[in-house]
Amino acid sequence: MGTAAAPELVVLIVEDDEDTSEILAEYFDHHGARPIQARTVAEARALFELEECVHAVVTDYSLPGEHGLSLVESLRAIPSPIGIVMISGVDTHGEIALAGRAHGAELIRKPFELEAVLRAVHEAVERVGACAP
Repeated sequence: MGTAAAPELVVLIVEDDEDTSEILAEYFDHHGARPIQARTVAEARALFELEECVHAVVTDYSLPGEHGLSLVESLRAIPSPIGIVMISGVDTHGEIALAGRAHGAELIRKPFELEAVLRAVHEAVERVGACAP
């Protein structure tokens, strides 16, 4: 009798910079997660609807069209708990961090350490009790 593999952590990465998105996706994949990538808030919402369970979202703040905080606000409006981490290089006065925390999202400033993003995702998923990975 074999043991069932633990379900993988599904992480939606919302980042318009292709290199940053790929680096994050490869890092999450290497650490046992299943990354899904989107370049815009609209694309992220569409992908979110297609997935049975997304455990966490890692979103840039500065995105084309809508900003990442808009995505955070809309995700908090749905009943499913989800861990959220925002990344940004533009929060010089702390307003983005404050707004994100008001919606239960942690902000990690660019440039960031990949390990810090992974740790923040795991903490966010645990904190909100996202659908069981």
